[in-house]
Amino acid sequence: ALYRESLDIRRRVLGAEHPLVAANLDSLGALRRQQADYPGAEALFAQALAINRKRLPPTHPQLAGNLSNLAIVHAD
Repeated sequence: ALYRESLDIRRRVLGAEHPLVAANLDSLGALRRQQADYPGAEALFAQALAINRKRLPPTHPQLAGNLSNLAIVHAD
C-alpha cells in the first residue's frame, strides 16, 4: 500500500513520465515478483522501462536495470 501511495504522489507532483515515477514502478514490480505475481511484475517493469526509454539517454545504467528486471521475471 505504501509503494502505491508513493507512486500516486510522485505521479501527481512530478508527472506520469518522470524517472522517479519509473523508480516507484520498478520497486512495485519487485514486490509483485516476490509475491509470485509475475504478470503484474512484468507489466510494472515494462512501464518503468518505457518511461526511462523516453526520458533517459540510451546508455543510461538504469535502462540496463530495467531490462534485467524484465529478463528475470521472464525466467521465473
